[in-house]
Amino acid sequence: MDRIRDTRRPPGVKQWKHELELRRSQIGRQHDHVIERMREDETRLLEALYCFAESNHLRLAVPGRGARSIQDRLATLEHCLFPIVRRLNSLPTG
Repeated sequence: MDRIRDTRRPPGVKQWKHELELRRSQIGRQHDHVIERMREDETRLLEALYCFAESNHLRLAVPGRGARSIQDRLATLEHCLFPIVRRLNSLPTG
């Protein structure tokens, strides 16, 4: 006489599937977070590049301005660097 095969799942499979879904969900959230951070970083880099271009434009626009031109460029650079320095100082540790 043939034995009837037990087609039920072994114990623990439901728990394993639940944990797998939790991990997938966590990975999805982390992926979304990484994408958002990359977009923020890209925005900051583009803003810094824009500030650099603005500074360069001031320098090249009127070369005979002398000290005033240098002061304007320095003010522009400080304006561009302040948000970056503030962001670096506020990064979470750990």
